[in-house]
Amino acid sequence: NPVDARRKGDYLYWADANKGDLSRSTLAGAYTSWNVKGVIGFYGTAVDDDGRLWAGVLSGHDIYRLDPSGTICTYTLPDAGLMSGYMVFQDGYLWFGDDYNARLLRLRISDDQLEWWGDLPVDSSLFGMVLDGQGDLWYADTNNASLAELAPDLKQLTIYSLPAGSLPAMLAMQGRLVWYTQFNLGPTYDYRAGMGSLDPDVASHTHLALSY
Repeated sequence: NPVDARRKGDYLYWADANKGDLSRSTLAGAYTSWNVKGVIGFYGTAVDDDGRLWAGVLSGHDIYRLDPSGTICTYTLPDAGLMSGYMVFQDGYLWFGDDYNARLLRLRISDDQLEWWGDLPVDSSLFGMVLDGQGDLWYADTNNASLAELAPDLKQLTIYSLPAGSLPAMLAMQGRLVWYTQFNLGPTYDYRAGMGSLDPDVASHTHLALSY
């Protein structure tokens, strides 16, 4: 069950949602898989500038990195942190969320230094993530029915409230327009439950000053 496939140069990368496999394929279709023992399924992925595949386990404490050589490295989140969903790579940093501590983190991959923002709204649950054309980082906060935009200076978070009952999941950009899928309201998660869009230039919002 491939999940969150990425392309980098002449290769495709993906993880498996039902077992601990990380895979790399040529565009012609020849692929190789590596199994990570103890992992029952991956979730979000990202590929850095050196062609290394990063993958997280939903509600897991670890992030895994597959190097082009086939070596697999493990990073354990501090403070009992739990991966919240998806991740993105930008300018030498890997961005992701920590559900347990309700915070946004980034890993500087050049020296494995971890930074985080813990003064987010209470019970924040960061799920889908995307970068816009201005370099802003967007994420969906499922628990708080909102989308959030982190400015490039990393000091201001703009929060856009969605209609009551919204459960935003995945994100995609179309210019400045932010599209989001929604979980359903039943006992199981279902990405087909609906879609919505937000125009940040006209939507109501609040600003939250951040420190890190």
